[in-house]
Amino acid sequence: MNDRESEILLQLKAGEEKGFRALFELYYTPLCVFALNYVDSFEKVEDIVQEVFINFWENQKANQLKSSLRSYLFTAVRNNLLYDLRSSSRYRHEAIDARFELADDVLDDQSELEEKKQQIYQQLEQLSPQARAVFERLVFRNMKYKEVASELGVSVNTVKTTFARTLKRLRSSFDLILVILLSSL
Repeated sequence: MNDRESEILLQLKAGEEKGFRALFELYYTPLCVFALNYVDSFEKVEDIVQEVFINFWENQKANQLKSSLRSYLFTAVRNNLLYDLRSSSRYRHEAIDARFELADDVLDDQSELEEKKQQIYQQLEQLSPQARAVFERLVFRNMKYKEVASELGVSVNTVKTTFARTLKRLRSSFDLILVILLSSL
């Protein structure tokens, strides 16, 4: 657990809302990108991730935490995804687990990280300037939709739509993006 996580955890255990806000800002986008590996709908992903945060806050999970915040949140999103996918009967359980195992294997192999980063940057170069700007600000700079909209001079809905379309286009690289996001935490 890094210093930022420790500070957030102390705030959460003290019941401070600013700790929850900091947790949300730190992990919301990486969790959404992770979840988009397994669900086609950005709206569904947002619902699942927000549900994890709501459950975490309402049930005071910080006081029961046995692992790092990051591990807990990614595991909770994974479990909610599995539950949702099983109940929707769109995918078989084995196929889902295989994809999660693949993501775990990718995370374990740090020697390939730089090569994979280069592949992502090459794909990002193929995006339109606006799509690339939106993606980089939301994912790499951890900015909020409103901040990106203000900086780029577009509406918040334009930012959301552009981001959703970009994620859909980059779907084949999500495992790679996940590696980068997790390595930056």
